[in-house]
Amino acid sequence: DSVRVPEDVEGKLNMPLLGVIPLVQELEVALALDDPKSPISEGYNSLRSALLYSTASGLPKTILITSSQPSEGKSTTGMAIATGIARLGRSVVLLDVDLRRPALHRFLSGAAAENNEGVSSLLTSQSSIDQVLRDTEVETLKIITSGPIPPSPTELLSSNRMHMLLDELSARFDLVIVDSPPVLGLADAPLMAALVEGVVLVVQSDRSRRGSLKASLRRLRSMHTLVLGAVLTKFDATST
Repeated sequence: DSVRVPEDVEGKLNMPLLGVIPLVQELEVALALDDPKSPISEGYNSLRSALLYSTASGLPKTILITSSQPSEGKSTTGMAIATGIARLGRSVVLLDVDLRRPALHRFLSGAAAENNEGVSSLLTSQSSIDQVLRDTEVETLKIITSGPIPPSPTELLSSNRMHMLLDELSARFDLVIVDSPPVLGLADAPLMAALVEGVVLVVQSDRSRRGSLKASLRRLRSMHTLVLGAVLTKFDATST
């Protein structure tokens, strides 16, 4: 019943397969991403190409990256997509709206990695966008971390301020990528899905069950959002 091989995405879930990311040891992911010829880099390059042609008008302006469950490779995928698109010369901002288990700050170093201001600071009007934008190694890519974890994340994300924030970022950047919490068990991801032009579902190979994935898709589509397709992560070709 699990989604294990690339063919399962279209066969069991009836949705487009945007990319396949091979299994890499956790400690080697960063090194593999730095090597443009590594299998994981090639997988993300193929995903980038698929996204550029994912709709009739090309790449959506705002994209949500989510998954059914935690730890399926969602934040790494968001970072890789953002970096890949930015290297094409487009201005990209990647923001972490997982206000429960944030992860994007771990990709940064120095004071930015402390995550002392970010999305939650913006939504409570304690900081401005220019104060929370973080530079990366790619000149055209900026990151906004989650900021301090608030007592009621869903209330913040469902506020009109979140809608206004995405509008402001869309006006300033060519692409806005949103790293969201998992779909199941929380209202946050479906709420955010309603605010973006397209959603990418990250599916870990041989972990995600068809039933839970279909439940996730139903929750996302109930918000009348466009699900662009799925990315199969941590795929071990040697086990097929």
